[in-house]
Amino acid sequence: MFLTQNLFRGIRSMDNGGKPMVEKEHVLYDSATESKKSSFAAVVVSPLFVLSLLLVGVLAGFFAKRFGKAFSNGYLVVISLLGVVLGGIILITEHRELYMNYNLLWCNPLFGLVAIASFKGWKKTERMLSALSLVLLSILQLIWALDVQYAHPGFVVIVLTLALIFLSRIFARPAPKEPAQKQMSSGSR
Repeated sequence: MFLTQNLFRGIRSMDNGGKPMVEKEHVLYDSATESKKSSFAAVVVSPLFVLSLLLVGVLAGFFAKRFGKAFSNGYLVVISLLGVVLGGIILITEHRELYMNYNLLWCNPLFGLVAIASFKGWKKTERMLSALSLVLLSILQLIWALDVQYAHPGFVVIVLTLALIFLSRIFARPAPKEPAQKQMSSGSR
């Protein structure tokens, strides 16, 4: 059956001048009856497992500051480039059904600006852009909670990792300042 269940049920209940719109029904593939085999390779390459490893990497980044900053900046750049590519595909192909895809809020090109601000050392800009990005992720979670769009489990893990990265940037403690060294002034002789 190529139609979704709700659409198929709606068409099946309709008629055209007393003649039913659906004369017969034939199921080509019933996914509910197929038994799923789980193997080690299937678990290792599953998206949820890979994204969970990503979450572990982000959490490990909190404990190793140098690794964490480089890892999170690279992650933000990859996500923002994905947003640029997907945005370009949506505009070029003119798929109207993708225009209102709120699930794409997690791959926002704005995240790349957060990485650039971090690289340049612009702490206030980095915190402001992180807060704005966190607001966008919160809107996405509200969309999922109100059931406007379906929340794929893989997207939930990605949004969680992004939220942790942005929260760590907003609430990051400033680096301790080095004590000022006393300069001995020597008089000119």
